[in-house]
This record gives sequence, C-alpha cells and structure tokens, in this order.
Amino acid sequence: MASAKSSRSRPAGHSGVFPVNAAAGAGGSDGGVQVADKLKIFKTDNFDPGTYVQSQCRAMDEKVRGYAVSVLERADDEELQCYLLQLVQALRFERSDKSRLALFLVNRALSNIEIASFLWWYILVELHSPAYARRYYGTYDMLENSMMKLVGREDGDEDGFRLWQSLTRQTDLTAQLCSIMKDVRNPIRSPLAPTLLLTGVVPQESSIFKSALNPLRLTFKTANGGTSKIIYKKGDDLRQDQLVIQTVSLMDRLLKLENLDLHLTPYRVLATGQDEGMLEFISSSSLAQTGSGKTGTFMLPILQKLLSNRQAEQSFFACVLSPMRELRIQIVEQFEALGSTIGLHYSMVSVIDANMEANVYMNSFLLVYISTYNVVFGGKPIVNAIFQPRRRHHPRPHP
Repeated sequence: MASAKSSRSRPAGHSGVFPVNAAAGAGGSDGGVQVADKLKIFKTDNFDPGTYVQSQCRAMDEKVRGYAVSVLERADDEELQCYLLQLVQALRFERSDKSRLALFLVNRALSNIEIASFLWWYILVELHSPAYARRYYGTYDMLENSMMKLVGREDGDEDGFRLWQSLTRQTDLTAQLCSIMKDVRNPIRSPLAPTLLLTGVVPQESSIFKSALNPLRLTFKTANGGTSKIIYKKGDDLRQDQLVIQTVSLMDRLLKLENLDLHLTPYRVLATGQDEGMLEFISSSSLAQTGSGKTGTFMLPILQKLLSNRQAEQSFFACVLSPMRELRIQIVEQFEALGSTIGLHYSMVSVIDANMEANVYMNSFLLVYISTYNVVFGGKPIVNAIFQPRRRHHPRPHP
C-alpha cells in the first residue's frame, strides 16, 4: 500500500494551506480531516478564529454575568449579606470598574448602612493587594461619589457626607486598638498604680457602661499574674473626684490616728485631662451591676459592720461626709432600702456643729452633707471631738 499527498487549489485571498491526509487503496477513498487542519482553513489575513472565539465567549460571558446580577437583585438585604464577601471577591474578575455587579453592590449599599459598612471594609482590605488594587480603587471611588450625592430626609436620616464620614471614622477606632495592642506587647506602667506592669488586656472582662458618657471598663493583665481593672471616662472633669477622694483619704488617715477605723476603701482617681481620666474599678456584689452600684458597693461594708456590732458595749458608729447633695440623696436611699429592715437608724445633717454630737448618741449611722472646704479647714476639731471613743447606749427607735 502506498500513500500519496494531493493538494487542492486555495480560495482567492486565502493564505492558509489545506493539507489532506488520504489513504489510497483499492477503493481510492480520502481520510478524515484533522482539527488542526480545519482551523488552518479559516485562518486568513483578515480573520483570526482565536479572536473570534474569544469575542463570542466574552459576549456570552457578559450575558451570563448580567443574568446572575438580575437574580441577585431579587434577594433581600439579609440574604445578600450572606454572599457579600464572595461578591466583592468576584469584582476582581470583572472586565471594568463599572461592571453591573459593582453598580449593583453600590446601589444596595446606599439603602442599607450594614451593607455599606461591610462593603466598605471588604473593599478597603483588597486595596492592599497589588494585583487587584486598581480594580477595587474604581469601586471604592464609585461608592464614595454615590454616597456623597445622598441627601438627608426629613425623617432624620443622615446625609451622604455624614454617612461616609461615619464609615471612615471606623479606621480611627481600629488604628487606636492596633496601637493599644502594640503598646501592651511590652509591659507598661499603670497610670493609676505605677508599681504595676500591664502586659495585656482581658477582653472577656472589659465592657462599655450603659450611661450617657459610655465609660470603658478595662481589665488588664499584670506582670505578676494578676489583673488590674480601671474605668476610663471622657466628658467628665475628674479633678473634682480626685480632690474628693484625696479628702476622704486624708480624713481616714486622721481618724485612724485617733484609733477610729471607719473601714473606708477610697478608690484611686487620676485626671488625665480637663475632661477625661481614669478611676480604679472596685469589684463587689451584684449591686455594682445596678444603677446605684457605686453607692450600694460603698454601703454594704458599713452596714455589715453596724449589724455585727449592734450588741457590743461600745458599738460601731459610722459617719459619712458627702461633698455633693446628689450623692447624699443616693446614700440615704440605699440606707433606707438596706438598713431599715434590720433596725438601724440614721440622721442626716447639713453642717458640722455642736448639735451634731447629739445625733451620735441617737443613731448608728450619721450622714453629713458638707463642702470639701469646710471639712478640711473648719470641721476637723469638731469631727475629732465627736469621734472620740466613748461608751454609748444602743440605738433607740427613731422618733
């Protein structure tokens, strides 16, 4: 059997070659045309089959992507958030910055702050990728420009500028948290207790108080294996608290010199600015979790001591100096709620004078409302005289 090659004439303008492998046998029949040979048939000076196939696939790809976006448009916001991360990743494979997918995500973000926030963060992270940063910058700019055009409605919704500002401010928070984490890698001294070295934060024991100023309760790990709890406040002038606690500590020291221990527990206060500072957090009973937690925590040790010494010949007596009228009211309310049920009696006076001595014999608890100035500069002799150890009768019923 012999094989032979036969050539056919080429069409006009055709620059390709059309080789055909034929097997010449007894019947003289032609063999099949190979795929590679078929492609060469259509390769002309003005026509490239590879380019043609790519263009057809691109057109089909755009239709498929458009259909996919139309399906996504039917999803509600909650369902969309389930796929949002993957959809943002899909942006890197889009053919333009203003693809249908990008426009869809931006439009949905304009009507839902949660989608806007997560979309902003997902895009922001991808800006650090050298291979796809350019694509994501386009989407980022489109999100910013679209949001800036929003106008606030009469129902109180924020305008676009404030919404965008609220998103970008999130980076300030993360930057501060990152700075804190870097700072505590190396032990630092506690501002409230310089002898303590802070080595880290205990997230499970840190929280934000539900009050007007939202103070932070932070629990730090210490180098000796313990913990240190502080409260950080912004918006209050803690210099006043600092002075009051200093006065209480001074009074406690002076009374102890007279052999009178009131079992006070002054907490530490440090003003770090005109409207900010730190306070030592004193853990106590569940009362500390209520709105009157500070007062209840302060009152419990006093009430326990009063109750345990009621039958003693020289019974325990408590005197509280309140520098603020509001604090005086809180203390009275707590004493009435906790002390009246066990038969303890109290008096409340507004100034330290000679008549206050009579109240000492009638009550187990005396609340004095007095300014810090009077306590430090005018009240010390009278207080010392009243609190001299003496035999007292047991408290009689309050008239």
